[in-house]
Amino acid sequence: MCYELDKKDIKPMIDALREFGIANGLPQESLAEGAGVNVSYINAMLNNRTYVGSTKIADVHFRKVAEYIGYKFDKVYWKHRDIDEYVEVYTQLADAKAKGNMKIIINTSGFGKTYTSDRFKKENVRFTYRVTVSSLHRLQDILEELADALGITNLKKSQVARLKQIASKLRTIKLSGGKPIIILDESENLKLPSLKMLKALYDAICEYCPIILIGTEDLIRLLDKLLENKETGMPQFYRRWKSGIYIVKSREKDEVFAPFLEDVHDSDLRDLLCSLCDNIGELHDYLEPAMRAADEMGEELTESFFRSLYNL
Repeated sequence: MCYELDKKDIKPMIDALREFGIANGLPQESLAEGAGVNVSYINAMLNNRTYVGSTKIADVHFRKVAEYIGYKFDKVYWKHRDIDEYVEVYTQLADAKAKGNMKIIINTSGFGKTYTSDRFKKENVRFTYRVTVSSLHRLQDILEELADALGITNLKKSQVARLKQIASKLRTIKLSGGKPIIILDESENLKLPSLKMLKALYDAICEYCPIILIGTEDLIRLLDKLLENKETGMPQFYRRWKSGIYIVKSREKDEVFAPFLEDVHDSDLRDLLCSLCDNIGELHDYLEPAMRAADEMGEELTESFFRSLYNL
């Protein structure tokens, strides 16, 4: 359960909000949109007020803003690191948004694809539209999420009409000076109808908005299989994205883990974590709770403590 915030909690968060807005060139409207709060709350916060008129801003709105800008009210145990994998994916996304290039970005599962695309969305909230594709997503689900992100409320019934609505909105944004980008994360979950839809969407918006597919090696295997099976439309789909395929370089696990283990001083524990975890996601899931537990219990974070905590 979240504790109640007071002024000493809120002031540094407001300072962080102000710095975040300046660093990313975001006006109050964009900050409000990204955080999912009313712009009047952002205005009040930036003016060091906790009230809008006579109404006190509820803690939930401060927490939404904090989550959006990556500010933590509690002690941070797992810190952001500019590892090579993060920099590579972020750079590709930034390049696509700036130049309008279609891309397929491939990275190993658990090495920060979703984290990076989420951080990119937060830092480039204006006209960045991101959908995380699950195995349950149907074509209509993707179209509805895109339409919702674009603020299209009168969504048509037919898929073709919806595609036209989305394309029209993106064209308007581009011609008005914006730089829209669509990011489909976990694209290895895309089904054949959705891939065909993307080809149609590409043809409608290729001059106005890049579509970025982010996924694991399974995405490439899926496309190769569809090509091998001569599925209708797949050669045309592949041709449209082929020149934009970017595969993140693989590094040795110990090298990738090293920045996240800087605060682990027990060499035996570092060795154990490297043998126990296969990716950054797993390392986080083991290490962050262990660091928190050691801190709260006043214990040193050692291999012995870690083993007792996880009954290893």
